[in-house]
Amino acid sequence: LNCSIMALSPKLILLSFCVKILTASAWESACPPWWEQPLQPTFLPHPTDCSKYLTCVSGETVAKSCPNGLHWNNLRKICDLPWVASCNPRPVDCSFGQLLPHEDCDKYYLCLDNSRKVVLYCPQFLHFNERSKKCVYWWYAGCGGWTPPPLTTLAPTTAQPPTTTQRPTTVAPASTTLTTSAPTTTWPESTTSEAPVEISMSTTVDPPPTEDHSRTTGPPV
Repeated sequence: LNCSIMALSPKLILLSFCVKILTASAWESACPPWWEQPLQPTFLPHPTDCSKYLTCVSGETVAKSCPNGLHWNNLRKICDLPWVASCNPRPVDCSFGQLLPHEDCDKYYLCLDNSRKVVLYCPQFLHFNERSKKCVYWWYAGCGGWTPPPLTTLAPTTAQPPTTTQRPTTVAPASTTLTTSAPTTTWPESTTSEAPVEISMSTTVDPPPTEDHSRTTGPPV
């Protein structure tokens, strides 16, 4: 049952039905349900007492007191000196069924009587508008001093390098065998033509010697 939406309805019957369910004190419903709580602890200011603060434990709201003489500093989320904490609690002065703004923009109070009020939540991404008494988009609500909640970021996971050292694979270069053949010398063909040798065979026959008959044959001297 979403009493937050029903409480905004103008019908008093639905509003009275929610009041019967939410008969808590001024701070007992300040914390969101346990399944919507962030991982970090949630601390809230006490609505009526500056010397106290509220903490959320498993969806339950628990009031705790600051040490003597200290006030809750909601900005620093610690118990601080009063003049540093600047606590100014909102007085509980409301009539039955009245809706009042909460310290957190996405919440609002529903008054039960002059001493009791309950905390209701707006739907996601909506803020309470004090003038219209409705939950509207945050840029229309005009809730002063609102800052977006911090985003929860996970620490980056660094992958550890493997501890097993692999042996490097050496690729042997391919052997290249060069076959060198003996050079072949080609002699150029001779382009000079020798003149043919002519052998002349003489066929002339010498005549036999002619005897000289004019000489006188005599005895040798």
